[in-house]
Amino acid sequence: MEFLASIIDTVFRPLKDYVARTVSYTMSYADYIDLLVDKMSELKSKRDDIQRMVAAALKEKADFHKLG
Repeated sequence: MEFLASIIDTVFRPLKDYVARTVSYTMSYADYIDLLVDKMSELKSKRDDIQRMVAAALKEKADFHKLG
């Protein structure tokens, strides 16, 4: 009987661990999506800030060349 329990444990433990990880990830996917949306918003804001700085620098350079 102990031998049979050992075989069952050997066969089903990896399957149980896999199912547990998959269920855990699936239950948390909404949190992951929310974090991704927050990061995308943060990156878009940084991108927009950099685009404004580049535009201002190009305008300043153009204005400088008009004076010279």
